[in-house]
Amino acid sequence: QAAGLSSHFLGGADMTTLDQLRAAMQSEAPIDRAEAVERLGRMGVDAAPAAIELIQATADPSETVRDWATNALENLGPPPAGLEPQLNELARNSLGDQAYWAVTLLGRLEMPGEATITTLAEVVVGARDAKVRQRAAWALGNLGPEAKPALPQLQAATQLTDSRLARLAGRAIQQIGS
Repeated sequence: QAAGLSSHFLGGADMTTLDQLRAAMQSEAPIDRAEAVERLGRMGVDAAPAAIELIQATADPSETVRDWATNALENLGPPPAGLEPQLNELARNSLGDQAYWAVTLLGRLEMPGEATITTLAEVVVGARDAKVRQRAAWALGNLGPEAKPALPQLQAATQLTDSRLARLAGRAIQQIGS
């Protein structure tokens, strides 16, 4: 567990600033990456500017880093609006947990752009991973009436053999309204 790790990335100094933690996430030493991600997780919503790095950390070779990254993302809240283009890119072009978390954060946006609705609509019917398609349906529903342009893709998703996706798409359609 990373909780008891000593901070040696900065020569024993306390890693407290967001920039220092983001830099430590690029370290070759798994212990440094794990400690940085753990500390970002403890920052909660204040770590939101590091959302992209945290998503990328969900594919880290270290299981500890991946676990702490997931924990941090669960508590992150909505991402800063400036990250929306990068999140769209990750949602469309990543696999597994990276795509899942990009979609999740897009679904937390308070004022999503048109590109986000388009991305989520594409993902709900076209992602390779079932859990990413399901999360895209959740995200569209969470965005409410703003996601109206995605209704055709959600309707199509209700007809697919994935019963959980069909259920989530139906719920999203209700949340969006017609």
